[in-house]
Amino acid sequence: VRGEQRFSDLKASGIGSTELNREISDDLNHKILSGRMELKVTKAACERLEGVLVALRQGATGLFQRLQTFMHLLESEGLQSGDVATMEPIEAINLSEFILSKMMESVGGGEASPSRFNHTMPNE
Repeated sequence: VRGEQRFSDLKASGIGSTELNREISDDLNHKILSGRMELKVTKAACERLEGVLVALRQGATGLFQRLQTFMHLLESEGLQSGDVATMEPIEAINLSEFILSKMMESVGGGEASPSRFNHTMPNE
């Protein structure tokens, strides 16, 4: 926007030689076009990132909702889940990991505790 304003001002003022004005005009046109191209690339990257974040949130919430019926496995740890709708994705993933670890521990005879993976339970 600043470049466009400067370009318009220079066109209107007509100060300097025609050749110098042409060089300045070409330089400003190039900067404006490259700025617009950079904006398009950045905007496209942001839109892709937003899509990935939405998918991550949906996946984390979906995983936790599937495992929520096994929350009783974490009762001995004193953990309770909040409302799934307001839960942060990282919290849903952490709780899902702890539920799955407890499930594996139950099936495998204590081989898959969270501490085995150098994790600690939340609120410790």
